[in-house]
Amino acid sequence: MNTDNTLTLRDIADPRCSLSSTAACPFTLPNKASNSYSMPTIFYYITKAKILHKMKFKTEVEALESNVDGHLEATRVKLKSAARDIYLKDSELKSEKKDKSSKIQNLLLGRILEETSSVCDTYGTGSVKINASAAKKNVTVPTYLFQRFNELIGSESATITYINQTMKEMSKTLHEAGYCDELGRNLIGPPSNSSWARKLHNKMIIKLLEMDLSKDCREGLLDLSMERNFEIEILYQRGELIK
Repeated sequence: MNTDNTLTLRDIADPRCSLSSTAACPFTLPNKASNSYSMPTIFYYITKAKILHKMKFKTEVEALESNVDGHLEATRVKLKSAARDIYLKDSELKSEKKDKSSKIQNLLLGRILEETSSVCDTYGTGSVKINASAAKKNVTVPTYLFQRFNELIGSESATITYINQTMKEMSKTLHEAGYCDELGRNLIGPPSNSSWARKLHNKMIIKLLEMDLSKDCREGLLDLSMERNFEIEILYQRGELIK
């Protein structure tokens, strides 16, 4: 595993990044046992980057050296708040945990993009299966991400074209860097900490963020250097959890 200790959001969007696909966030509900949910790891770093950017820091190191570490607790609070809001809202519906996780992720992305609650609620749970034929890969995209992307670029067919093109470019980059096995099916080396699908999701999420921000804000946010938090990452190898 690559032990690079700092990264930017642009780094995460690079398919060669060693960041894990998934992060875990613990939280508690009133009079309930502790719980947790999973999310794309990029959500943690976008949330933290937005907080640091609003605090006028260009790097996380600046914040830490200034003895201003409130951004870490603020990040945790935002991630936990989304989970509590969904669980309390769904308390009587008895939704499956997988559906709740998807709803939390949708809410997190909505808050990242500063959408209203009514807009955020229009996006669905579940996922969409895509045959990225240009890269000879089958991938799934969360419905909440696929639907937002359709709105961004105008149609479902345009989104599928974007996915095919992006998968082809990522495949080429990873093959040339020696991060694919001989058959070109499986990832090897540090980038194998995340799946083909998650690498695609990261690209799509950053694209949404780019389109949502002004140029000055976009450059400051996407290039903000952050400390990597290995403790939140869930790492898998050959489908098995590495503890």
